[in-house]
Amino acid sequence: MDNAKPNKDMGIIYDFLAKTANRLEAKLLDACRQSDEPMALSILTELLDVSNVKRVSESAIADMPNEIAIPTYMLSTLTIQEACEVLTKTMDEDLRFATGLVVAPMKYAVTRLLQFELKRKSAVAAEGDQQAVARLLIGLHNHDHKLFMTWHSHPGSGANSTMPSPIDMDFHRRLEVGNYPVIGGIVNRQGYVRFFSYKRPFRVSIYGKGMEVVNEQHNVFKLDTISAV
Repeated sequence: MDNAKPNKDMGIIYDFLAKTANRLEAKLLDACRQSDEPMALSILTELLDVSNVKRVSESAIADMPNEIAIPTYMLSTLTIQEACEVLTKTMDEDLRFATGLVVAPMKYAVTRLLQFELKRKSAVAAEGDQQAVARLLIGLHNHDHKLFMTWHSHPGSGANSTMPSPIDMDFHRRLEVGNYPVIGGIVNRQGYVRFFSYKRPFRVSIYGKGMEVVNEQHNVFKLDTISAV
């Protein structure tokens, strides 16, 4: 049986629900700013209804076997190289977010790194300032952009050093609960790159030369070079 048409329809429905939720979030924010409590409560009720339907459709999409059921993140090897270079300039861990383009339902082209203020930064940890993170996410929303990725560096060598920590996984758990269409990327100074999520399935499509597949099942790669092009 050909499931392509039903799966495509579900993708369109999910995209519509996501846009509706974003619109209602903006209206709720305006009502709160104007201290219009009745309007805020009315919008909140509608937003919760839409969010519930969105979660149901998301579960249905995740259960589908067709390719469109799983979100795909498209990255250039040049974008990945830029992330490695930016995040490994010093011996401290570093952290960035990334956004880009929605090219189709559940297909995201990751094109731009986003910098924000860090609360702390050391050789073994990097943590974003909560207010700076909130300002960045609100700014993305106001410009009709989405958070697609978190990028950060890890110390150590070899592919195993890019394994996400419990802190990394908990952060992505909270992002997934908030319905951000986001995955994580971890790099080290040898050019190893690992993509991960908390629970959501995903695919990564990499365009261009310069990367070696280390473990396709676990989304681990290695840059042939991390020098400037």
